[in-house]
Amino acid sequence: MGGTELRLGSLDLNLLVALNALLEERNVTRAGQRLGLSQPSTSALLARLRRHFADDLLTRVGNSYELTPLAITLRERSAAAIDIVERTFATQSSFDPTTTDQSFSLIASDYAVMVFGDPLLRLLRERAPGARLHLKELGIASRAPDFDAMLRTVDGVVLPHGYASGYPSVSLYRDEWAVIAAQDNPAISDEPTLQELTAAPWLVTHHRPDAVSAPFHRLAAFGVEPRIEGGVDNFQSLPMLVSGSDRVAAVPRRLAERLADATATRALPLPIDAGPIIESLCWHPAHTRDPAHTWLRHLVCDACAQLAV
Repeated sequence: MGGTELRLGSLDLNLLVALNALLEERNVTRAGQRLGLSQPSTSALLARLRRHFADDLLTRVGNSYELTPLAITLRERSAAAIDIVERTFATQSSFDPTTTDQSFSLIASDYAVMVFGDPLLRLLRERAPGARLHLKELGIASRAPDFDAMLRTVDGVVLPHGYASGYPSVSLYRDEWAVIAAQDNPAISDEPTLQELTAAPWLVTHHRPDAVSAPFHRLAAFGVEPRIEGGVDNFQSLPMLVSGSDRVAAVPRRLAERLADATATRALPLPIDAGPIIESLCWHPAHTRDPAHTWLRHLVCDACAQLAV
């Protein structure tokens, strides 16, 4: 333990701030302006960082600078580290929602935001009028190389139950899969059959480059191999691409019903049991006893409790 304390004590946290500014700006002058330092002072900090990491970090290419491979890794880690330090020193032993001006952040899919975002923001305004909430896109955030580090920098992530095992979590709401088809698509009945769905061109949502939405695994179990015409990275785009076409897609029922009128689509039952959708809020164990975080978890649960069955 003593060796660790010595190493930490020898570090200058101002270098971390400088590192983050230099790697994000990729320009000594702009980084200096962001830090409130002169160009010579910022250049001296860059020299210290280069000696520390034994790496150029920024390499000149023509009239600009590019990040070295190590610098690309450090850019993400430095931003996460600064956020963790700020959150650590902002933690307090008590929390008063009526007077706080704290900013919270949650990572969630476009689908989850559409389902519970409005009641959550309404409750936040009612119970903590000075607080703010940033809802970050799951598709971008989930590509972070270090999920544990990402969880440290936000108040929580909304994911399907079981997706992030090993972290504390609470179930928020249940949903089920539905088929969407255009209102004027005569090939798809109001109770689609497996034959109708097999013949239709499908659109899918890619959670990862090699993974599509859950119903396809169940369809395959029934010997059905739908023809996939295209894919998108979010659920919200699917109804717009299905509208006015012969395409179909599988989306959560709550989303399908909410967008049906606006997109001239129908929310239809799947002819198979694709299993439930259980959305959960997970967070890093470091946040568990934080009074502000505890309050936010209850707020999210209360908002989801208002959802219709």
